[in-house]
Amino acid sequence: MPPVFQPFDEATASRGQLQPPPVHADNPPLIPGDVCVGCIVWLPPKDVNRPSIRCVNESCCGKRELDDGGHNHPVVVLKIRQKKGSIVIGDLICTVASVTTFSGTSLSKYLSRRRRRQASIPIFDPEATALTSPRAASLVQLKMEDGRLKKQSYIRLQHTYRIPVSMLGQYAYRNSRAYKRRLSYESYCALMELLSLPPEKYEVTASLYETENQRLLDLARSSLPSVVQAHRAAHPVTNPTHPSHYGGGGTIPARPQAAGYIPPAHTYPQIRYHREPESHGDGIGGGGGSFVWKCVAGVVIVGLAWWNFWRTPSTQR
Repeated sequence: MPPVFQPFDEATASRGQLQPPPVHADNPPLIPGDVCVGCIVWLPPKDVNRPSIRCVNESCCGKRELDDGGHNHPVVVLKIRQKKGSIVIGDLICTVASVTTFSGTSLSKYLSRRRRRQASIPIFDPEATALTSPRAASLVQLKMEDGRLKKQSYIRLQHTYRIPVSMLGQYAYRNSRAYKRRLSYESYCALMELLSLPPEKYEVTASLYETENQRLLDLARSSLPSVVQAHRAAHPVTNPTHPSHYGGGGTIPARPQAAGYIPPAHTYPQIRYHREPESHGDGIGGGGGSFVWKCVAGVVIVGLAWWNFWRTPSTQR
């Protein structure tokens, strides 16, 4: 995949930008249907009452915990999954990478210290003009699909983390949507290649609000096989016995349903009651025609007796 090259102007790369939301401001919670790969959202300050966030790259650090400086910062969403064992719509887990400003480091300073920050890549700022240094001409940068971030930012490449969507907030603390700040398709794919991760489906941003319900339902259904097996083990479905021909009729108990259960694409097989085989026998004592044969035989016997009675002379009666 071709790299993304964007020029910068060294004179304007370090100029002041809009400040990120203050630490005490509460970023609005994410709407699960707005979350998409490549979008940039906000990880709030560290909460000691929540489980620690650890790296999921098995080959790099052995589940290293995200340091305090990584909290209260943006993150970019790389992958989206339904929470394991959950069938609640919108109960998502996002694989993310940290986004940082390196304490307000301008692009020119970043270039001079690049050797110490090789495991990162800058995000292009469209309001800056081209840098003139030869080193900047070959600098690979990622592009936003639309708009820009508040400050010159960089994506860290060494670690990735899995974070519940319920822990994340909007990048902006005013009216905003997660997909409003999103890497372009080409930049998302380039980032995933740098991370040695397969890219996921990049939904068209303009259609996200139309596909929200179906996407969330598909994610919830993706975790159903193991959940259904556990549900069936806890509530086994048995075939009811066929009621007796001479016994009183009974009712069949309804199948138990889990609260908030989402119907899977393939539901439980329908229960088929046992049916008595239809008889095609010719014997009197066998099959469903035995009663008819008995009636015919009775009529014949009575008819013969009656005919024999009238044949006998009256003197012999």
